Amino acid sequence: GKVTAFSDGLRVDDQAFTGTGINIKTAKDSSIYIDSRCFRGSVDILRKDNGKLLVINNIDIDEYLYGVLYHEVSHRWPAECLKAQAIVARTFALYQARQNKLQPYDLRCDIYSQVYGGRSGEKWSTTHAVDSTRGKILTFNGDIFPAYYHATCSGYTEDALNLWNVDIVPLKGVPCNFCGQSKHYRWSKEIPLAKLESKLKESGSKI
Repeated sequence: GKVTAFSDGLRVDDQAFTGTGINIKTAKDSSIYIDSRCFRGSVDILRKDNGKLLVINNIDIDEYLYGVLYHEVSHRWPAECLKAQAIVARTFALYQARQNKLQPYDLRCDIYSQVYGGRSGEKWSTTHAVDSTRGKILTFNGDIFPAYYHATCSGYTEDALNLWNVDIVPLKGVPCNFCGQSKHYRWSKEIPLAKLESKLKESGSKI
């Protein structure tokens, strides 16, 4: 049904529910459809202070990864590559969940966490990669490794300290020759000189 927010709760079609949110559960192996996308597990729909809705999909980590891998790598890649990506994605999910411990959710469904498409984004090959690496993660000095990853570095990886508050040896910038064939290896963007000058002045540069 259609879910909307009102001052004291939520309304599903014509039925009103007071409180800050509702939980929707399904029978075993059934799915939930939200905006034509299919999801496993259960769903919390929370009313935000601005009157908008926050939708949270509750699933275990490997079911989450089923809906992630297809959106982050090609499901046609070699099996060992998909398995490596499954381990990285599982590690990054656990790391991000810890970073978001003050939020009502563990992970977002976009590039700020990992792209998650729910059950609609599952393929046999990526699901097999998740299943065959179950329980495996990357660690560094006895802790969860901040397993940031990207598609293309254009010849040199960025030092993670310049982007996030992460200062460890494995995430220092290094030369990289692995992505030279990527269509994103070289790119350009036009910026008007006046805008560039304005931005540099705002940041304290003398122009």
